[in-house]
Amino acid sequence: MYGSIAWSLKATVHRPGKFTPRMETVRTINVVATPSEDATEDVENVTVNKTWENQMSYYLSIAGRAFPIGSKIPIQLTFMPLAKIKIHKVSVVIDGMSS
Repeated sequence: MYGSIAWSLKATVHRPGKFTPRMETVRTINVVATPSEDATEDVENVTVNKTWENQMSYYLSIAGRAFPIGSKIPIQLTFMPLAKIKIHKVSVVIDGMSS
């Protein structure tokens, strides 16, 4: 089952006087979840250092674990050949997960 949450802000101004109407307005607001300042698990770097079949070592580093929507994600990928090989294609796929 899927659902959604819509956030809105309603403001009402009560003005004194019998014939003075009160003023009301409603605005939809966008809420973006961000990690709290105390959340250290989301700011730690992700690093992977592996050797693939004695042919090549690689090092992957991502600076952080959570990023605001639409921001750039700093990724460093380093290849260290251990044999005569050629790299024909590098692809990075980011799979979004919600907690």
